[in-house]
Amino acid sequence: MPFDKKYDDTFTAIHNAAEAAEVRAERVKDRYYYREGMIERIWSQIESADFIISDLTVQNANVYYETGYALASRQLSILLTKNPKKIPFDLKNRRHVIYSSLEDLEYQLHRELMAAKGGNRSFL
Repeated sequence: MPFDKKYDDTFTAIHNAAEAAEVRAERVKDRYYYREGMIERIWSQIESADFIISDLTVQNANVYYETGYALASRQLSILLTKNPKKIPFDLKNRRHVIYSSLEDLEYQLHRELMAAKGGNRSFL
């Protein structure tokens, strides 16, 4: 998701779903110290993650770039959106969690994370 305070509530819902699934949700911006540059840190986190959660609701070039990197790296990716009509062509063939509210996001994402933890690789 974009790095903007107006999306903090969305990240809180993602964080809550992750916590309930006993996994850790992390954003690069939440870490204040790392040796490499920001982009290298993002790549490193993508490469070492068990799975990636991308909220594609806002059409943001950086989010699309990082999601593309995760998909090209063959990372298990859980794609989120509030507006399926705005999913770009190259991602329309991918499964998305379509949510209507933050509570709905939390509920649906928790289910997805539990399935991902169980080794269900059908998200790819």
